[in-house]
Amino acid sequence: MRRTGRHAVEASFHPLDNRTRDVLTRGMPISSAAVFENGGTTEPVSVLLESSSRGRHDDLVRLELAVHPHKTRQLPRGVMFKLLAGQNVLGCGCIHNEINISEVLAHVTRRREPFHTRYLSDALSTSLERDRSLFDKLWQLMAPDDWSIPAAASVQSEKKLRNGRRIDIFVHDQSHDRAVGIEVKTVDASAQETQLEQYWRDLRALRERPESITLVYLTPFNDVPPTGYAPKPVEAFRGFTKRLGVKYGDRFAHTHAKHLSWLDVAAIPWDGNELWEQHREYIYKHISSPEARKVSTLTSGRTFEDFFGKAPAAAFWKILEDLGISPGTQGVVVELENHDTANLGSKLIEAINILTESTFVSRDVEMKDKFDGHAEFLDSAHADLHRSLFDLTRSRYLWLQGKKNYGIRVAHENHRSGVSLITSKGPNRLEIGRPR
Repeated sequence: MRRTGRHAVEASFHPLDNRTRDVLTRGMPISSAAVFENGGTTEPVSVLLESSSRGRHDDLVRLELAVHPHKTRQLPRGVMFKLLAGQNVLGCGCIHNEINISEVLAHVTRRREPFHTRYLSDALSTSLERDRSLFDKLWQLMAPDDWSIPAAASVQSEKKLRNGRRIDIFVHDQSHDRAVGIEVKTVDASAQETQLEQYWRDLRALRERPESITLVYLTPFNDVPPTGYAPKPVEAFRGFTKRLGVKYGDRFAHTHAKHLSWLDVAAIPWDGNELWEQHREYIYKHISSPEARKVSTLTSGRTFEDFFGKAPAAAFWKILEDLGISPGTQGVVVELENHDTANLGSKLIEAINILTESTFVSRDVEMKDKFDGHAEFLDSAHADLHRSLFDLTRSRYLWLQGKKNYGIRVAHENHRSGVSLITSKGPNRLEIGRPR
């Protein structure tokens, strides 16, 4: 297929008229907009339509964003769209699903930081040995302005420092005997206040002069949004540089301590490396996604969509809407006497299981129930429903918490106390999806 750009994606497409088919046959681009149907909402996206070089003009086209090309990776897969030129519908299609190794691994293990740390380390090493574009561009982001790009360098993952601590990535400028240590976070909640000072002292012990070391903090976000509060890594880095400035001066602190976002990394193209493109896509869709930013920076009013992502939240509510249960601005309170509780229980379990498939859920966290009031609910008219909800907590990342009433909570990457999904209001009511 002839590419209109590096960020194009394949889609099945069915033209509605012969004119569109003829234009595709000639390989002429058509300025148009794709309108995606997803969860009851539509988002127009400016695209270019181009024919397949395989001679299958009726079912394969290229889609390319006219601006912000990285967003092409965020286009929904497996969702039908209409292609519009003005008010005219050119045809309908669906973007093909693509295998992304980062997403596959995310469903196998929740230890994301070690994987992404090692991948970035190996990518930098590979770039050093072959095409240096990735290494050189990242070096320019990390190093002080007066540090030239090294002619010879090495990259090491999990370098052992003093007291058994390890820095995630260690880059040695062999040409000038300088060192850059990179501490990696893939979720903001894992930031620790004193960790940066410890790594600085450990790196400092490796070099006689402090001017020969730089510490880089790589986290999902390194800025503060116009609304909301500063993510934990931003606060931690501010405190670290302030204390570093007291000892060495503000200019030194802001030169030899750098806070980078994964978005800075994803903005670096590396031509011809499909795994790198997949990794960039994963960053935009998960590590530094708009949903991740909301979870990191909002203090209240957060909905399931903010905690788990748009698609899982939409699927959750779609299951309940089939039972006549729709959320308001404060979630919804369900009167159990108005429902077939056997059916409601099975649907709630199905909906909760969808939420727990979100990449923001920490499946490797094991939590114990913190609720002892089972008897009142198991002696009620709706005992079977409550029992089925209690059984959900056999999954180690789901647990009960409460005193008189119980809440079902799920472990979350950015919230160590978990996120409440359902809360009882006595044996005869359930509150679902109240913003937090």
